[in-house]
Amino acid sequence: MKQLQEKTAVVTGADREPGRGIAQYLARLGVKVICDTAGQEQIRAVVQKAAECFGSVDILLNAAGFLPECPSVPAEAVRQEELNTVWIEGPAAALLWMQECFPYMKAQGEGRIIHLIRSGGDVSAVMVQGAVRALTGAAAVEWERYGICVNCVVSSKAKGLGPVAAFLGGPDSRFYSGKCLVSDGGSYSVLP
Repeated sequence: MKQLQEKTAVVTGADREPGRGIAQYLARLGVKVICDTAGQEQIRAVVQKAAECFGSVDILLNAAGFLPECPSVPAEAVRQEELNTVWIEGPAAALLWMQECFPYMKAQGEGRIIHLIRSGGDVSAVMVQGAVRALTGAAAVEWERYGICVNCVVSSKAKGLGPVAAFLGGPDSRFYSGKCLVSDGGSYSVLP
């Protein structure tokens, strides 16, 4: 995909799948990739490094919120600590990453933000999914005037998401914003 060459992507959660695989896929397409594996405390430094090293921040791929599969916990048994953890690693972190990338994308007149979320799970996972979907829609409406497209990908699979990310990160996706695409080979079940 020549249209992605010379673009810069910040990929969160690149220390595990699907972030690692997507970062490698984008790099093979000629995207300059900055991988974050350090966590939230380094958000500003990672985004600044991308902009300083490569001159732009074109794509934010938030894979850190694609939480690993965990044993399902019934709603009545979810503990506050567990809820805090998934909230901080999911929608709260997604918003912080978006806020750091926004000034660069706004200044360039375009940008792509892609959130990855795991389908299914227990009540805390479903709450995170709903929050990331709502964040995606709200930011898409607010930032459309700056040429920034914000989307999310829902999947039960951690592998094989590179082509979807490449499409959403590229110029052909300019009319896709606020969307939640499902990419898991047809095994997705609708959330209640």
